[in-house]
Amino acid sequence: MTRDTGLQYQELPIDPSVNMLSVDVECWHHLALRNVTGETLPPCRACAEMTRDLLALFREKHARGTFFVLRSIAETYPDLVREIAAAGHEVATHGDSHTPCFKLTPEELREELKRSADCLGELTGDRVAGFRAPEFSVTNQSLWVFDVLCALGFQYDSSVFPIAGPRYGIPDFPRGPVRVHAGGGSLVEVPLSTVRLRGKNRPVAGGGYFRLMPYPLFRRAFQRVNRDGFPFVFYCHPYEYSAHRLSLHPFTSRAVPFRGRLMELKYNLFRNAMRKRLEQMLDEFRFAPIREVLGNALDS
Repeated sequence: MTRDTGLQYQELPIDPSVNMLSVDVECWHHLALRNVTGETLPPCRACAEMTRDLLALFREKHARGTFFVLRSIAETYPDLVREIAAAGHEVATHGDSHTPCFKLTPEELREELKRSADCLGELTGDRVAGFRAPEFSVTNQSLWVFDVLCALGFQYDSSVFPIAGPRYGIPDFPRGPVRVHAGGGSLVEVPLSTVRLRGKNRPVAGGGYFRLMPYPLFRRAFQRVNRDGFPFVFYCHPYEYSAHRLSLHPFTSRAVPFRGRLMELKYNLFRNAMRKRLEQMLDEFRFAPIREVLGNALDS
């Protein structure tokens, strides 16, 4: 089939009884400070500590998933990447600089992906199969990303949010996994989960959507995605489940600007309840790494 975007794709029948758990491993303090002040700093120790807390929770709940790791974090905390892999999770790449794809050239993205995949592969001893773009930045303006991924031999991508969002999204993209043909090859696209409501796709996949949605409503949305024949694709960040308040103040000598204070307020809102909700979700639903759930579909 061909979408209005011009992409050719093939729908894949994936068992919806096992869902996909994914973690975007990035340093909130690093990215937030860069965003509001232009200052840069290496990934902080809090990022590694928060990720290890999440690993401990997954171990307690016998849950395994896919960790999309930035190269900057892998180079700063290589033992953390090894711990993720040793715990039975899949390690995939979140890129290099956490720059949205539509702000890069194809050559710049190719170099970022090659550097990050090589780094992660050396640490785990396993080939990196998947990619998730920073800020879900595979959009109608950056469909060339599929050409780059196929040329580099990636087996799957999980960057498309099939919604009409202000910053990201491809609203007419399929809601379930599909094989996309591009650049003389193909890969599987694993879009983030949505529910169909009043003729539009509504985001329910995790992150802030999980934080702001009452859990009973989230549970119904999760079950509806499964009834529609799709595994649920859940994403989160380690900092969302930290017991400590997120603050930029300790990381800059400047006064935190108003935009930064708004960002702190946004990401701390309802965060104290997040860990309990995540525990409940892991108790109620089955999860596995993306590569494992896709199984033979990666080779078809």
